[in-house]
Amino acid sequence: MENVDAYPAYRNNINKALDFITRGLDTSNNLHAMALGTYVLSRANHNSKAAFLQRLDSLAINADGHKWWNKTAPTNEQHSPWYNTTRSVNIEISAYAALALLENNLVGDALPVLNWLMDQRNAFGGFVASQDTVVGLQALLMFAERFSTQANNVQIGFHYGEGAETILNVNAQNSLALQSVELPSSIKNISVSATGRGMALAQVSYKYNTNVTSAWPRFVLDPTVNRNSHADYLHLSACASFVSVPGDAERSNMAVMEVQLPSGFVVDTDTLPTLESSERIKKVETQQRNTKVVIYFDYLDRREVCPTLHAYKTVKVTKHRPVPVVMYDYYDNARRARQFYRAPKSNICDICEHANCGDICEKAEKHEAKEEPKPAKQRRSKRISRDENRGQWKSKAEFVLSLIGYAIGIGNVWRFPYLCYRSGGGAFLVPYMLMVLLAGIPLFYMEVLIGQFSGTGCTGMFRLVPILKGTGICMVIVNWYCVCYYSVIISYPIRMIYYCFWKIVPWVNCNHSWNTPNCTAVDELHKVGDENFKTSADEFYQ
Repeated sequence: MENVDAYPAYRNNINKALDFITRGLDTSNNLHAMALGTYVLSRANHNSKAAFLQRLDSLAINADGHKWWNKTAPTNEQHSPWYNTTRSVNIEISAYAALALLENNLVGDALPVLNWLMDQRNAFGGFVASQDTVVGLQALLMFAERFSTQANNVQIGFHYGEGAETILNVNAQNSLALQSVELPSSIKNISVSATGRGMALAQVSYKYNTNVTSAWPRFVLDPTVNRNSHADYLHLSACASFVSVPGDAERSNMAVMEVQLPSGFVVDTDTLPTLESSERIKKVETQQRNTKVVIYFDYLDRREVCPTLHAYKTVKVTKHRPVPVVMYDYYDNARRARQFYRAPKSNICDICEHANCGDICEKAEKHEAKEEPKPAKQRRSKRISRDENRGQWKSKAEFVLSLIGYAIGIGNVWRFPYLCYRSGGGAFLVPYMLMVLLAGIPLFYMEVLIGQFSGTGCTGMFRLVPILKGTGICMVIVNWYCVCYYSVIISYPIRMIYYCFWKIVPWVNCNHSWNTPNCTAVDELHKVGDENFKTSADEFYQ
């Protein structure tokens, strides 16, 4: 149809096809067929396009300045929460309707539809699936081509928090590039402003997780861990079938199964070609570095299909949490199901490599044997009380100041310039700064971060690496020597303060038991000609 001018010999065939579409739309109640057929008739400038466009518009939903089309759910599925979420089929229908309106230059009628489409986009600019993404972006692109300008220069500002602001510039050079900024998760209110000239699209996206098994399942989904599985090997069978309901199809469209593997496991990719040759399985792919398997089915019906996966543990992890298997209809994501399964049981003995693993495993087994499942409230209160007993920093500033006070003392202030002078002056700073950047700061951060992460002191945190277990004890011994040294240094000012209360301080005369015959009082220095003399102050500090 788009090449009718290039191939006039097929004009008669195209007209017959358009007449066939017209006759089919007259008797069809399929909303998707109505939207697609109206767009085709509008592209061909068919005589009946206005009538079908009016009929399509009468089936639209209008609310809050938005217009869209919603495929009716089966009678017993109308209360399903999945039919109230963004559905790929509704996006596709509305996108075809927007294309039909734009083909007829009804921009005012198309704007509410385009606004609704933009509200359904995800954070990456697409929609739910690939099919609706292609059609939806085509509608938005047609609008942009007609109303965009080469002098596009728009500044979009996002204002949030206490005076925080992010500015994004959209101009002719980057108008086709997606710009994004991640806001803090604590932000609840955001205001958006725009200045400049031209057109740009801005949106705020958010997401969250729900810890529930999929309600209103349209698939029977039963992931089972086979008995031959163990701590390092997973043999999973995920059986699935379609649940047909009155007023809906007996089988699904293309169905997709997403199998998430437990932490530390990766799928055995050598077994995937065999899986692809199974009944109704058209494609198998892996994601997230072989930790997630996506299986595409041609369709599913009441007959059960049980794909089997093999996975091996490559990273030592214990105490696994349940992981999900998700099943959904590719073209109607309201048809879905989700079930969780658990990895083969493992404990700390399976990952322990320390020399004292026997004691650790024995304690862990006793603890697991005694530990009974407790209500969430009790577990939470126990955790809170444990954290409260541990010392806490009042603020980030207090933590930073404590680090500065630990690293920088009075010795750094008065001794460092003297060391620079004795070691070559400014040239000494070059190797000094290199060692600070390459060794000093990394070691300092390592000590701080490991201690904060493990929640233990220096004697315990180096158990992370068995060969360094004694490092923390050595640090304590070195610090003990430093304490002795600092105690001596601090005692001198205390002694000087004590002498300041004397009427005559002891270092100004030679009337003390420690003085020698060569001692000369400070006020008699001008009378002495002997080079072997010592002042009373010299002898006092010796």
